[in-house]
Amino acid sequence: MLKIPWTDTRDAEAVQHALREATQMLHQRSCRQGSIDVLSGHGTLLVSGDLHDNPFHFEALLRMARLDEGEDRHLILHELIHGEHLMNGMDFSYRMLLKTADLVRVHPGVHPMLANHEIAQLMKTRVTKGHGECVTLFRDALEFTFGEHCEAVELALDEFIAAMSLGVRAENGVWCSHSLPGRAVMPSFDPEIVRRPLVASDFEKPKGGAYLMTWGRVFEDADIDLLAEAWKVQLFCLGHRKVPTGVESEGDRLVLVNSDHEGARAFTLELDQPPPSAEECVLRSRPLNSV
Repeated sequence: MLKIPWTDTRDAEAVQHALREATQMLHQRSCRQGSIDVLSGHGTLLVSGDLHDNPFHFEALLRMARLDEGEDRHLILHELIHGEHLMNGMDFSYRMLLKTADLVRVHPGVHPMLANHEIAQLMKTRVTKGHGECVTLFRDALEFTFGEHCEAVELALDEFIAAMSLGVRAENGVWCSHSLPGRAVMPSFDPEIVRRPLVASDFEKPKGGAYLMTWGRVFEDADIDLLAEAWKVQLFCLGHRKVPTGVESEGDRLVLVNSDHEGARAFTLELDQPPPSAEECVLRSRPLNSV
């Protein structure tokens, strides 16, 4: 497995350095086009779903991705923070963002994508996940760990989140993003957002383009058709919705993935091959607790 020099999660100066270096690398990477990462027609892509600070499944994804075998191996990561397991009533999932930043620093095939919980943390807007208000619990952990350096570390975390891609598109027609705009907001969504860098207003609730892209749960065939044509996509790989079985298909072109709970799964796609159907993705998926 890839050897990674993990940053000390309690060293405020080291944490800021790692996050800022990774932020710069995300902005400057050659695959970044507009607000998405675009992958060439060779190599492999490991598609994962919501992670929510699950360290065991994070390690399983690293083993499954086999990043040490070359720069043409790619790994999707999203919904990294705000897990269910607190420590003394605090959410220390900033550590998962830091681990992801360390991965970005050593391998160009790691693709952190924006999700609704990351945007909520960036914008300091209320979001819950069964154990309290996540943004406040996250901030409590930063204050406990970093004291007077808390605000500086939080700023570096915010900059790293803002540098994440809105999605990943491969030349063979595979698309990955945390979600898509839901039916109710599609009339106000501009698909051209993927062709330009994001600006501050894109993260704002309720009409920012990045905000809309990360909250949808119900999709109509007509909307999928519209986005498929606009973005030249044949297969959409999304998270966000609860999938007890880990991976499930919704029609021929939409597959939903979760990588955080006991039934967590992920699957690998070959980028030099036409994309499989959504049902084929389900069949080729692998439970993370078996890796």
